[in-house]
Order: sequence, then structure tokens, then C-alpha cells
Amino acid sequence: MTAWSERGFAMASMELRAAGMGVLAGLMLAAPAQATAQAAPADAAAPADTGIIAPGDPAALVQTLYELYGMDEEAESGWRASPGLAAGMQRVLEAGDPDGVFGADPLLDAQDFRLSDISTALIDTPAPDLARVEAQFANFDQPRRVVVTLRRVDGEWQVDDITHPDWSLRARLGLPPSAADLPPLPPPLPTTPSAPPNEAAPIALTPST
Repeated sequence: MTAWSERGFAMASMELRAAGMGVLAGLMLAAPAQATAQAAPADAAAPADTGIIAPGDPAALVQTLYELYGMDEEAESGWRASPGLAAGMQRVLEAGDPDGVFGADPLLDAQDFRLSDISTALIDTPAPDLARVEAQFANFDQPRRVVVTLRRVDGEWQVDDITHPDWSLRARLGLPPSAADLPPLPPPLPTTPSAPPNEAAPIALTPST
């Protein structure tokens, strides 16, 4: 469990660093640094994949972002913001975050966390390079639902919005929606409850003849 209130705005307002097409802000927004891609010599070995954000399944990416919170008590999630979201974040952080947008971790809408029962599923792809992923989890045993909108930029998925039941990050930053005419979000997707640990499955007894 990490107390966001103990880090507060000081962490969120750490030096903004340009990285590829995104802007990373502080520990809670910091993804591993990646240089702008350059053509490698034909005989050069493929570079190691050191970034969290990579081409692939959007739902798997969001699953990874939330699972990072459970790695240890001081683990920080890392994600790369899309250019539009990054610009809004930078503007607010440089102004001193007067409205307290980053008073809590945007992925959790909470200052403290103890996550469990994390599951993610792709909701839809409302545009060719846009995907909306639903994340469901429990924080201190309280069920939560978050929708993470991802935008594909130069082949990699980047966070473009984070939507909670009563607010979204883009709206708090004064940004327009990720796309015009976005369809309304559906009701929460059904989840399959995980079995309690070490609980044996029931055994069906067949009467002897």
C-alpha cells in the first residue's frame, strides 16, 4: 500500500520529460524512458523491450498497468500519455495544479491502494486507432470500475483518457473527449469471481450400487 497523500503534488509535479510522442510526469506517470525510434543497421540485434507500453492487446496492457501496483508496497504504475493528454497534463502541472487534479492517482481515484481481483476486457474500438478497455478490481475489498481509453500512436498504445463513474481525466484537464460522437459506455461487463485461495472444489458423490 502506498499513500498518495504522502507524495501529493510534489511527486506529480516532478520534471516533465519528453519521451517519444508522449510526456511523462512524475513517478505515477513515469514509463521507462524510450528514445525516438531510429533505423538500426541490418546486422544489429533487436533492442531489448524495456518499455511497459508496446504494440499488442490493449486489454493486456491495461491489465499489466494495474498489476504493477501489486508488485510490492512501493511499486509505482507507469504509463505513457498520448500527445494530447500529455499536453493537458503538462499545462496543469506547470500551473501548480490549482484544482487538485492529481490529488489522487488517476488510475485508482484513490490515495492508498491494496488491489485484488483485477480483470480487464476490451469494450470497443470506436475509431481505427482508439480502444476502450474496462478494468475491474477491488481496492481494500471495495469494487471499482475504470475505463481506460488508449490511442495508438506510431504503433504503440498510449493512455488517452481515464474514466471513472463520475469523472474523467480529460474533462478535469479541460480537454475534449478522445473522439467526437463516442458511443456511451455500456454497463459493467460481467466478471467471473475468483475462487478463494486453498478452497477445494466440491466433490460430487455417486451413491454406491
